[in-house]
Amino acid sequence: METFYDKVDELIALVKSTPCAPGLSEILLPGEAALRRELANQKIGVDIDHTIWSSLTELAGQLTLKNIPASLYGKHFAFCGNAA
Repeated sequence: METFYDKVDELIALVKSTPCAPGLSEILLPGEAALRRELANQKIGVDIDHTIWSSLTELAGQLTLKNIPASLYGKHFAFCGNAA
C-alpha cells in the first residue's frame, strides 16, 4: 500500500510542476478549491441574506430551539443584501 501512496505523491508532484496555461497561476487538484473555500468560510464566515437570517431566527424561536451554539450568532456569519 505504501508503494501506491508513493506513486500518488509522485503524480501530484508531476501535475503541480506542470506549467500553467496562460492567465492561470496554479493547477488545482480535484477538491482543492472546495477545501480552500471551506477553510476560508470557517475563518471569515459566510454571507447570509438578512431576510433569510431573520426568517431562520424567527423559526428557531417558534420551535423553541435550545442550545443553539453561540457561534451562530457571532463572527461566522456576515449579512448581505438588505441588512437592517
